[in-house]
Amino acid sequence: VWLAEHQTEGRGRRGRNWVSTFGENLYISIAWRFDLPMSELAGLSLVAGVVVCEVLAHLGLKGHSLKWPNDILVGQRKLSGILVEASGEADGPATAVLGIGVNFRLPEAQGVQIDQPWTDLSRVSPLSISRNRMAGILIDRLILACHLFAAERLAPFLDRWETFDGFSGQPVNLIRGKQTIEGIYRGIAPSGAMVLEDASGRSEHHAGEAD
Repeated sequence: VWLAEHQTEGRGRRGRNWVSTFGENLYISIAWRFDLPMSELAGLSLVAGVVVCEVLAHLGLKGHSLKWPNDILVGQRKLSGILVEASGEADGPATAVLGIGVNFRLPEAQGVQIDQPWTDLSRVSPLSISRNRMAGILIDRLILACHLFAAERLAPFLDRWETFDGFSGQPVNLIRGKQTIEGIYRGIAPSGAMVLEDASGRSEHHAGEAD
């Protein structure tokens, strides 16, 4: 487990600018070795999102939701993001690094560098949530989640995801590179893929970003 006060080489999805305020937010990475093929680690970002949402709820936050595949939102503004990177043998074992960032206090001067709507806990929660307390609880629950995922994959987390799913039944755009696919969001498949419905029926998508 690695906790940082500041990250100088962080990376956002789709090449987005990474903004890191010193000593204000939670930046945590946890590495886990799985005796699984690389292809079976695809659902880990969803697992991490579920755990972050549950920890925030445990600490008293309300009204937050998940956006496939790995963003936590409050009022359609990003509060937390997750990036999972895996390396190893195609047939296993493989090591995954789960990187998680949670905005506790982000100054407006730095927020203007972010190219999407954002928020932080100082703006959305009347509670004073301790970074140290959240880090400790989050580490404990991520360890439990990694053990469970290694044994049973994504199945035990599907209902937990639905508890925080904020887009069910809504029209979305799935962005995949230069391609945009429109449809109605119908949740996630057992594999972790996004399920979209359009005039031709339902389809599953394993990559991209919902917007």
